[in-house]
Amino acid sequence: MRLFACIRLTLAHDVSHMRRSGWIPATAIAIVVAGCGGRLLPLPGQQDGGAVGSDSGSEDATDASVDGDGSRPDGPPTDERGPPPVPVCTGENAMCLPPEAGIVWTGAATIKCQGEQYVGPWTILLERLIGSTYQLIQKAVVEEPGFGWTFYDTSGPPAKLTYRVCVLVNDTTAECGTPFTTQGPSDCYCEATSCYLQTACNTTIDDQCMGTLQCGACTNGNPCNPDNNTCCPQYFMSDGWGGCVCAPPTPMACPLEWWDTTTCSCMPGM
Repeated sequence: MRLFACIRLTLAHDVSHMRRSGWIPATAIAIVVAGCGGRLLPLPGQQDGGAVGSDSGSEDATDASVDGDGSRPDGPPTDERGPPPVPVCTGENAMCLPPEAGIVWTGAATIKCQGEQYVGPWTILLERLIGSTYQLIQKAVVEEPGFGWTFYDTSGPPAKLTYRVCVLVNDTTAECGTPFTTQGPSDCYCEATSCYLQTACNTTIDDQCMGTLQCGACTNGNPCNPDNNTCCPQYFMSDGWGGCVCAPPTPMACPLEWWDTTTCSCMPGM
């Protein structure tokens, strides 16, 4: 934003008086500020009228864009904000968004916009090229400093998609950034594990898709190992794929993340 001001200093006392007294009282100077294409911040104790003092006749004494209760009306800005910058946005790696309920995750194309140090709020629009025309997908209102926003589009197909992001300048005008192509929503179907893959027995396990599984007796004819509730022999544990690997003597002897199942020993340093 650019702020301009026309400043005029008016001395209320004559020069000879100031020379005789050797000082200039604060009340002897009046600063008149007139807006020149922008607005200055109000002085301490002054209402945001755009002028110093209580001159109700000044054309800047009231702000037509502010309602009587001090709030701003809906719609495009009509106050001191200058023209918004054109959005600079890029496509990121697609994501799987966690469910608000249930166990089904949702794939989303990810579009991230660069932050700009511009006074907000501004309305930005995410548009996707469908056929030969850009169609509105989402919109967001960005606050100060503005424009640092990330869109997650879950409505597109799992393919390469072309987007652009625009900013509303007024009711009828939008400025759009350069179009870009990015990855569409991923297939986020979750394939749950099973009691067999985990060689689990006589216990309840996490199915790795936000659910649980109740596991009973071993189906391979082995007794259930009471040390870890698996169908593996003593001193062995599940490999997560239906097999067994050597296990630490006790969890306290070596944490699993440090246990080497190839050498059946704790990694150096532990």
